[in-house]
Amino acid sequence: MKTARKSRKKSKLISKFKSILVYSFISIFVIGFLVNTFLSNILEYSFALAQTSEKIDFKSSEKYPIIIIGKNSIGEIKGFDLIIFDKNLKKVIEYNLSSKLVFESLDEQKNIEEILTQYKKDQQSLDIEKLKKIIEDNIALGVGDVFISNENEYKTLKNVVTGRASIFELWEIKESLHLPLRDLYLMYSFSKNLEFKDFKKYDISSFSSLDSSLRENYLDSVIGKDGLSISIVNATGVSGLARELGRLLSNQGGRVVDLANSNDVSKESKVIFKSKTDSVKKIADVIGISTLTPASEVGYTYPEIIKSDIVVVIGLDKVEK
Repeated sequence: MKTARKSRKKSKLISKFKSILVYSFISIFVIGFLVNTFLSNILEYSFALAQTSEKIDFKSSEKYPIIIIGKNSIGEIKGFDLIIFDKNLKKVIEYNLSSKLVFESLDEQKNIEEILTQYKKDQQSLDIEKLKKIIEDNIALGVGDVFISNENEYKTLKNVVTGRASIFELWEIKESLHLPLRDLYLMYSFSKNLEFKDFKKYDISSFSSLDSSLRENYLDSVIGKDGLSISIVNATGVSGLARELGRLLSNQGGRVVDLANSNDVSKESKVIFKSKTDSVKKIADVIGISTLTPASEVGYTYPEIIKSDIVVVIGLDKVEK
């Protein structure tokens, strides 16, 4: 009898243990599903709300570029990358930039290593913005974030954003570099779902080779697919602005057909269009111009409209900014 009771008790214990394991497994699965849903939807949505309209963010950008820089203890550059998350083609494009690239800033020419050494640690947030502006001006492309780390953190961060790391490394790099969880998770999640063939790499030793590759990879963008002809008119009296803006638009798929200077100075920048399409608004956003004007309202004030679908007029307001 005692043996039978023990056997029944043992059987009940085993049954309870199995039930606990099953319920635990189901609970873990459900919690994992809810956490993943929360992170990929709620956090992504809140991230989009947190951004200003001027900032490039992952949620609203069809292509989201970032810069990652790794340096060792004595300031030598060990990695300098432009990484673009291409949501149109479901690809990650990695440009390994040469540390010898010469950047122009305030009439000075310096490589990225020299530029980094001129910034003070006690003004890091301000310095990052200055560095970001210098990089954007020289590569002729707006970027979402610039991350600077030591040599070891650089490797981990790069693995995280390209989906080659574990979820634990995401938390680890977030804590060590004090990076926003939303930014990291959105990049990590996007890359994690891609296959090996969806990653492209380019070694870049000159800005001209970077321009060529960017223009090819941005042909499927909103601006590239519309293929509208663009003329740029510099109405500021400051030389070189039309050329700079032409390169910026070309690098994002724009078909720039003419660069011109106006004899008349315009206080306000504007985008003049024959027909309002998605790319007209996108071009205005890329440049940071809020005034969109139908060609019928300005007539032939800017004769470039005869041969172009869009005329971008650079005014003094852009010089002041």
